Amino acid sequence: MRLSDKIKNISECLKSKSNSPQPMHKNSNSLILMKSFLNKADSKTPSTGSTPNANVRQVADSYAATKGIKLNHNIPVEPINTERATKIAHAYEAMPHTPNDPHVKKAYSALINETKDQFHHIMKNGLKISKMTPGMPNPYPTSKHMMDDIQNNNHLWYFPTEAGYGSGETKGHPLETQSVPDHEGKPMLANDMFRVVHDYFGHAKEGNGFGPKGEEAAWKHHSQMFSPDAQRALTSETRGQNSWVNFHPSVAEHNKTNPGQTKFAAQKAGLLPDWAMDQK
Repeated sequence: MRLSDKIKNISECLKSKSNSPQPMHKNSNSLILMKSFLNKADSKTPSTGSTPNANVRQVADSYAATKGIKLNHNIPVEPINTERATKIAHAYEAMPHTPNDPHVKKAYSALINETKDQFHHIMKNGLKISKMTPGMPNPYPTSKHMMDDIQNNNHLWYFPTEAGYGSGETKGHPLETQSVPDHEGKPMLANDMFRVVHDYFGHAKEGNGFGPKGEEAAWKHHSQMFSPDAQRALTSETRGQNSWVNFHPSVAEHNKTNPGQTKFAAQKAGLLPDWAMDQK
């Protein structure tokens, strides 16, 4: 399945000059930015973009075992509770950007440290990653192309944060200001590391696509692999932002009909109310 001609190729964003990066939209989240190019194609397919990946499941289980966690790979994909999703969207809208709040710092520190552990475990198990570069064509016209790349090649392209953010948009955001050593000992932005890990464990493990149902399923599956503190930051970064993009009344209809011109949630470091983490 190919994307409609109405959807802009991701390479248009990557063509920005590296010495003056420009975001597609103000406050765009580059993880959601890449996925916005896939949403229209995914909306015509089941909520899972592919079948479960047995190898990724094994990698996830071996990581979980080191943390004393037992994973449930058979979480049912359920219809979206639109009332709750809309409520979460409003909560994300109202959530302040408070990166220096002690509770926020604790949650994001846990998310970053645990993401680093997951990333290194993934890399030790053979995944190869490549950073998208300016001018290159979109390697993943649909989410299934990404799933197939991981399944067949044990390889993943990732969209770098530097290509999706303008200067001063996310002042003080821990995912945007902290770098951690990658698998080669080189500094890698925590946001980029999170992108790789979430696409691998959240999406590719069970074949969860990038439509609303797939994003919700990815949040549920990946949440199992984090501590309670990290889960709070994960929820803001994934479920919170995706709920705003897909269900906030100010943008939901526009984003559904114009996926190539997606209006994005503001990238904020904050914590949603406890009820926003309810999985039922």
